[in-house]
Parts: sequence; structure tokens; C-alpha cells
Amino acid sequence: MVIFSSYNGPFVILENNKRLDKMLDEIVKEKAMMKFGNDPDDYSNIKNRLKFLVADLEVNKGCITDLDTLERYGNCYFVKKNERLYVSSNLMATMLKTRFEVDMHLFKRLFPVTLNICLSYVNFFARFSYNSETGTDGVLHAFRLKDPRDVNIEISGFGFFNWPMNLFLKRALKVSPNFTEQILQDLIANSLEKMLQGFEFPKKQEEDMNFYSVE
Repeated sequence: MVIFSSYNGPFVILENNKRLDKMLDEIVKEKAMMKFGNDPDDYSNIKNRLKFLVADLEVNKGCITDLDTLERYGNCYFVKKNERLYVSSNLMATMLKTRFEVDMHLFKRLFPVTLNICLSYVNFFARFSYNSETGTDGVLHAFRLKDPRDVNIEISGFGFFNWPMNLFLKRALKVSPNFTEQILQDLIANSLEKMLQGFEFPKKQEEDMNFYSVE
């Protein structure tokens, strides 16, 4: 894959940034209208299971709100390959709220509980493409979560025992911090991919050749 080259100059970088900003703004507005992200995403990946000495957590479904704060972070890059236009960029979002339906196996008993994870800020790398001739067929090719901040975790479903269970859970997750990042990464990536699949991107224009590299 040929990455956007510097010979095109800072003007082109600025124009591409504006183009992606406009895309993201329209994607977010369409998401708000269509209410993408309200339906839980099914989980089956073994990475979404965490075992402790006396308990284990199995994530089944998840949903996310407030992804409408999505915006570009730094410069973006456009690459044309055949009929597809590839976009690579760091993105960021703030004040995200996620909710996961979890089966908690504790002392050989099953407890269906809700795991709420809120974070004030996160950024991530994303690379996606779409058919530049039709403006459809959005596909997410790469996604990597980076720098989640002020992560707050709460569990509910134990009634009067919510407080001790939250204390236990927070201590347990300190031992396995990758678990939280993995389920957040899976959920945000799934939600972003749904948004891309349902969005109609700008169709090819003659002046587009001035704004991206061609492989």
C-alpha cells in the first residue's frame, strides 16, 4: 500500500483533513438519526472471557453511547487503489459510556450481571475504505485502541452485594488490565464498522486526483 507522500504539499494534507472532518461529521449525524449503537453487539470471542481463582466473567453483549463525539486526531491519509479509496487516521472520542451483559460464574453459580465502563477520553487508529465510484461498501480494515483515560468500572445485578462485588471486580481487573481494553476495542470497532457500512460516502469527482496518492 502506498502511503500519502509529502511531495503533494501541506495544502493537500489540509484539504484531506477537511474532507475527513466533513465525513465524520456526516457519519455522526446519520448515526444519531438512525440510532446506530443502541443494539447490543454479540460476542463469541474467547478473549472476552476472564477467569479468576473463584470466578470468571464471560461477556455476551455490549452497547455504546456517545460515539457522536468522534473526531479526527492529527493528519489523515488518502490512498486510491483500483475503485476503492483508503483512509487512515487517528481518531478520538470523549465521555464514552458502554454497557456489557455479562455472565459471572462465582462459586459454581451463574449470575447475569451488567458491567458498565465509562471513560472520559480515548483515541484510536482506524483504516477504512469505500468504493469511490458508488460511495458505498464501507469496510473497516484496521483498528487499534490507544490511550483510554479515566476509566470507571461498575457492576450491577447483585442487589445489596453490589458494593463488595465492585470492590472485588476492580481489584481483579487490576491484575488483568488488558481485558478491559480488549472488550472496549472490540465494541468500539464493531460500532464504527456498522456506521461505515450504513453510510453513503462522497462519490468520485474529477478534482479528487489532486488530493490523494494512487497505487
